[in-house]
Amino acid sequence: MSQAPLGGGPFLKASELQGTETVKVTGEADWIDGSFTNPDGTKKQQYVAEVEHKGEKRRLKLTVASCQEIAPVYGRDSKAWIGRELTVESVNVMVGSSMKQSIFCKPIGQAADVGPAAARVEVDADGNAVPWDE
Repeated sequence: MSQAPLGGGPFLKASELQGTETVKVTGEADWIDGSFTNPDGTKKQQYVAEVEHKGEKRRLKLTVASCQEIAPVYGRDSKAWIGRELTVESVNVMVGSSMKQSIFCKPIGQAADVGPAAARVEVDADGNAVPWDE
């Protein structure tokens, strides 16, 4: 897990998207420390990939739902995602008791030979994505 943010420029924000757009994955995803903390004081982890959006390097936070869409098509190893394209769109999601904008990603292409159990994203008791056991 990375303790410092990945390279690749600023985060892509849901508010910057106009409808459905396309990004190209330019670097493998990694776990980084987020800005929020767990009840025990440790930093919450975020799964982040480097992408190119409108010619600029950006960082993209990947949600559990997005990973569950990407993994069956591109595989669980994010190194295999490099050079591939994703559609991204702003969606409203319930966070706590309020609606927030989030980015939902989908792969472009056909499903690879990855079984559903292998493609599943693990989630902890708080609903956070956890790293896959390889």
